[in-house]
Amino acid sequence: MTNRKFRLLAMLILCLAAAGLLASACAKPQIQEKIVEKPVAQIPPPDVAPNGCADCHKKEGDKDYTLAAEAKKANPNHVPVPATATVNDCIKCHGGAGKSGAKPFNTFLHKAHLTSQTFGPKLKGYCNSCHVMNADTGYMTIKGVTAK
Repeated sequence: MTNRKFRLLAMLILCLAAAGLLASACAKPQIQEKIVEKPVAQIPPPDVAPNGCADCHKKEGDKDYTLAAEAKKANPNHVPVPATATVNDCIKCHGGAGKSGAKPFNTFLHKAHLTSQTFGPKLKGYCNSCHVMNADTGYMTIKGVTAK
């Protein structure tokens, strides 16, 4: 074998070896993942507000969290709300039908509560703090709402 053919053969072997090393270095390792089945329904945390809005929206010492005070704080131009207002009074205008021109509850209440640093983190509020689900129909309603 001539010197030139020997060098070409050696270079070919080195290139193939380098390509093999490069391919093995770049190959993704085979990782076996353990498949864990997750339950379809998650059990909610304990209900911290069995009476809904009334459990949180009340006076506490010198702090006024009543629905009347919250409406005034959220919108200083809000129509006057009686100090004894309940969620049923709010639903009369904010029931979502749009007839009164007032924003529907879900437009502002979900945003206000679910982005609050008080409702979730401090008070441990959750969906079931305000809502109850009818197991027969699967529909959620607001606790304490009786107004139509």
